[in-house]
Amino acid sequence: MARLRYTRAEAEAEAARLATGYVQALPDAGDAKLHHVSPANFAPMSNASKFPVIWSAVFVFPTPAGATVDGGELIVTVNVETKVVASFL
Repeated sequence: MARLRYTRAEAEAEAARLATGYVQALPDAGDAKLHHVSPANFAPMSNASKFPVIWSAVFVFPTPAGATVDGGELIVTVNVETKVVASFL
């Protein structure tokens, strides 16, 4: 397997780019905004990189002023090695 040539910052940016593209293509995503991206702590490290290749991206939905929403987040998992993006709705 070829080594990935990402720095940690580049891997995070790639995960954010892939996740944002995925969410924008969802029919129900509406105005979801990327809140943050972080390495997935549930996945083992890849032999192809010294940096994480599995990332979690959290998207939030805008709420009206004064409204309280329980949940209201969309979590997307991104593999920057394989370019696979998945959400668990």
